[in-house]
Amino acid sequence: MKGGVRLREVTAADLPMLYDHQADPEAARMAAFPSRDREAFLAHWSRILADPQVIARTIQFEGQVAGNIVSFERSGRRLVGYWIGREYWGRSVASQALSAFLRQEPTRPLHAHVTRHNIASRRVLEKCGFAITAEDAEEFILELPATAPALPTPARLVVAAMDRIYRGGLTTTSGGNVSMKLDGAIWISPGSTDKGSLRADQVVRVSPAGIAVGAGRPSLELVFHQAIYEARPDAGAVIHAHPPALVAFSIAHGVPDTRVLPKTRSICGPVGFATYALPGSAALAQNIARILAGGHDMAIMENHAVVCLAASLPEACRRLETLELCAGAILKAGALGTVRTLTEEQLALAAAPVADLPESPADSPADSPPPAAEEARQELCGFIRRGCRQRLFSSNAGTISRRLDERSFLITPGGRDRNELAAGDLVAVRDGQRETGKRPSRAALLHRMLYELHPAVGAVILAQPPNLTAFCISHTRLDARIMPESFVLLREVELLPFGIQYRDPEALARSVSPRRPVVLIENEGLLVTGANLLQAFDRLEVAEFTASSILQARGLGAVVNLPEQARREISDAYIRD
Repeated sequence: MKGGVRLREVTAADLPMLYDHQADPEAARMAAFPSRDREAFLAHWSRILADPQVIARTIQFEGQVAGNIVSFERSGRRLVGYWIGREYWGRSVASQALSAFLRQEPTRPLHAHVTRHNIASRRVLEKCGFAITAEDAEEFILELPATAPALPTPARLVVAAMDRIYRGGLTTTSGGNVSMKLDGAIWISPGSTDKGSLRADQVVRVSPAGIAVGAGRPSLELVFHQAIYEARPDAGAVIHAHPPALVAFSIAHGVPDTRVLPKTRSICGPVGFATYALPGSAALAQNIARILAGGHDMAIMENHAVVCLAASLPEACRRLETLELCAGAILKAGALGTVRTLTEEQLALAAAPVADLPESPADSPADSPPPAAEEARQELCGFIRRGCRQRLFSSNAGTISRRLDERSFLITPGGRDRNELAAGDLVAVRDGQRETGKRPSRAALLHRMLYELHPAVGAVILAQPPNLTAFCISHTRLDARIMPESFVLLREVELLPFGIQYRDPEALARSVSPRRPVVLIENEGLLVTGANLLQAFDRLEVAEFTASSILQARGLGAVVNLPEQARREISDAYIRD
């Protein structure tokens, strides 16, 4: 299983990678701590692992060793420190790891030291509730006070996940169950309870010995949750839900092919199929566990629903949301034509590393934003939240940027849940350099080219709304000539081949023009430009509504476009190139 941040005990097999992390000169400079030679490093870790007062954890990201985090006593204070491999910087690994670690380290107050020039680490600590209590010429001392707000308990995390999938239309009042595993115990939603109003005191804790403690009884499906955790020791969370599109596959005895979109494939992987057995039975548990033990992270349950696992509940939610959007798009695409999947070569092209924008020095102009930058951050966050509410963006897909001036723009970060972005998470890019300690979307280079080639463009959006995605994965051109609004706002929507966004982003950027402010990319999504955020967002909405209307009209017969004379009248009256 890949994806997400996970903490586990440090093993001897981790030490070579941890040694390489601390041997990196740039990482040592940021930490203001000299690298140890191999002998000194191994002796240091031997002492750490032998000290009962130290809590040490390996940080895993996408199944790889990404760093370590420890807490220890020094001069009467409890301190926390972490070291992240440089290849994982700017990907929210430190924030997620520290947040998870604080649920395992109960001591408060808890302190941390950070060098003055390490702005990224300071932001991570502050985001997790630490505040500066002292400073000198070289470093800040931060404290997580005893009065700090309590981190979410396992029960609250289960409630949050259930609320998320219920509000997202992924399960019903009576259907579905959610669990997470922590220190050998399973925390699971109760049976026969309204999923739309679940409370933390209703969540049931099941001990490693199988003893259930809680106000009610655990879900009927506890048996297959237990079987999954036994079959997959890497799993930290399991969700079973009844999303409509995935249930459609379930009752048709099929699985959605995740190769229709690169991101869906990377997040969900290939989907398994578990044969039917009575709900709540040991036979069903065996059927599901057998499929997931084979390496699948998700499985369609025959004539039932879907189940998925992940390292954490938020990751499991994102995985479920992604697969449901994929399934819905496939079903809609079938009404347009043939559903096209990507080849292994194309998937490898999408997964290949992209050229990263260099990080700006801490005292460079890139970290000195224009006066209106804070207002722009708030505006951009408002449109991101709006896009998520209206299902134009998903938790994993949707990149949006806004021009600040002729040399800089703001853009969403890479690898972050769009539902949780705050103004401070957005990344400023100035003169081709990214803001210190932050990593922008993989599409940042394309956005930069669009702004450089088109001075009139003030905002850019890349998105995968469900109806437009159906056009993308069936390689169907979106004809905007159906009504005045779509004709005026969208104009000519070109369908471009998959791969142009990776092989020739400049050609993609040049394909945009006043007559072509919107383009579709096969098996990828929609690229939208506008003079400002409002116009770009409006075009995104109109494009998705247009796609939806065409799909629905297909059920009535042939779609009839505006006649040529009507289009000429509209052009003369409302279109100014």
